[in-house]
Amino acid sequence: MLFRSEFFIDEIWAVDISSAYATMLFNAGYISEKTFTFIQKLPKLERLASIGMLARNKKEFIFNEQGELDEVKEIVSPLENYFYFAVQETARVMSEAKNIAFSDDMNEYLFTWVDCIYFRSSERIKPITDFFDSINIKYKISKYSQFLVQRKKKHFSVTFFDEKEKKKIFSVPLPS
Repeated sequence: MLFRSEFFIDEIWAVDISSAYATMLFNAGYISEKTFTFIQKLPKLERLASIGMLARNKKEFIFNEQGELDEVKEIVSPLENYFYFAVQETARVMSEAKNIAFSDDMNEYLFTWVDCIYFRSSERIKPITDFFDSINIKYKISKYSQFLVQRKKKHFSVTFFDEKEKKKIFSVPLPS
């Protein structure tokens, strides 16, 4: 569903891939089980940084004796394509999950945010999790409440609460 107007739903559901980028690299054979297990034990921000470092890019500024900029060298990680593969594969898997679970009724689908798919009815959990199980992807199922979509000038503000009453906020671009 592309948000077109404001609305409210008491309860929604989500299926979130666990360690998505590391999972995609592991399933493709790009990292070992030992590396995958190590990455999964890291706190979330460290997990993201460890995969993100594959695409690191830095600039080296070289100055002459007069202090003038002489040269700028761009140093790109030779591993950057592994990061882009993980991102692209995550997007592909999420798109396929969406197509499988909502082929009969796209009104049940709310949105996808990187590695998590949000939807209206718990009946959609099984097709998504069956698909993830079939391709060796671990996931977490969550129930959220007070799902509110409000139109702003340049985006839709999406807010809802998790089981611990922690507020989640997303900004979803307008369809245009």
